[in-house]
Amino acid sequence: LQTATQTGSRGIVISASDVQLDETLRLLKVLRYIKNNFPIEIVYNGDLSQDAIKSLVKHARNQDAPEYPAQEIWFLNVHSMLNPGYSDNFVTYSNKWLALIFSSFEIPILLDSDTVPFVSIDTFYNSEEFQRTGVLFFKDRIISDDLFEPSQVEVLKEVIYGCIGLNLTDESTVHDRIVNHIKDPTVVQVLENMLIKKYKHHLESGLVILDKGRHLFSMLTSLALQFSPIAEYFHGDKDWFWLGALLSNNPFTFYPVDASNIGQLGNVISKETTGEFYQICSVQLSHTDKDGSLLWLNGGLSVCKKAS
Repeated sequence: LQTATQTGSRGIVISASDVQLDETLRLLKVLRYIKNNFPIEIVYNGDLSQDAIKSLVKHARNQDAPEYPAQEIWFLNVHSMLNPGYSDNFVTYSNKWLALIFSSFEIPILLDSDTVPFVSIDTFYNSEEFQRTGVLFFKDRIISDDLFEPSQVEVLKEVIYGCIGLNLTDESTVHDRIVNHIKDPTVVQVLENMLIKKYKHHLESGLVILDKGRHLFSMLTSLALQFSPIAEYFHGDKDWFWLGALLSNNPFTFYPVDASNIGQLGNVISKETTGEFYQICSVQLSHTDKDGSLLWLNGGLSVCKKAS
């Protein structure tokens, strides 16, 4: 991998197939609108048709709106690079690992096809968190009604304690063990949410930066976890990013601002109570800067991403 990438190279990587074509076309329009100047690489596992590729190239390079720069777009089909016995194991979320591993950039920024950045891509690369650790991870929303089973938490404790060198027979509390060993406050918070509060969702992977030169082993650890016996504990690929770094003893942190929700604010009429109430319609996951300004969201700015 190190010989296949140019040292220090940066660019946008998107895992896409025919299923995500419409979302990816919208993302290309957004990238043009924010005047992105990084190359874009679309990575696929034999599941992107030639018609889809032609459509993506057209949307990236047409001159219909010359004030928004044409995008440099590449395509990489990794299907032939995989052992035929394993290729079919990479479906849906797990294809993102192929995009990261085989991408042409040493320091890729991985975007989901329904991610919408509101600031320049440079903003993410210039973040203090990435500059310090070589990764940029954003927090997921706290979901308090989807929790680990007690037996699952015990398994996770064994795995985590064993890899980072904590004593399972130590009489101190879980909190004390964590804060005495982990110095990053955002990682402490996430571990407490997992091992004490039993929360399942911690990282949102719609936008991730990972310096493969510094974090190759943790990335491969994350890939192994995706296909491990504990994979059923989690949803998709999200939390393997930070767990891979943790279990590999690689430095990492989370962007310190909690995730938020964004949508159209509307009035709610309640028959049970008096007063004025509000609801957010078409809720989508959003991430804000430390000053409260919007950085990016996941959901494609769809009015209703999923019918309900």
